[in-house]
Amino acid sequence: MSNSVMAHRYWNTNGIGIAIVAVRGMVGDWAAYIGAEPTGQHEHDAVEAAEQYGEKLSESHAHFLFPSISGYYRR
Repeated sequence: MSNSVMAHRYWNTNGIGIAIVAVRGMVGDWAAYIGAEPTGQHEHDAVEAAEQYGEKLSESHAHFLFPSISGYYRR
């Protein structure tokens, strides 16, 4: 997990790791992404996959999942 991941949520269903991550941007902003790791069962693999290749969440979904994170949401 890189230093840019501020928080994450993780689930494993039938051997597929699913992660949602809140990622810090370079100008004080942040964004959230969802991703999965179908070949592994390790939390850190799913978190890394979500950070690097995940689909960006809408601002409303991101704030619902990470209500304690404030600041500008990158669009």
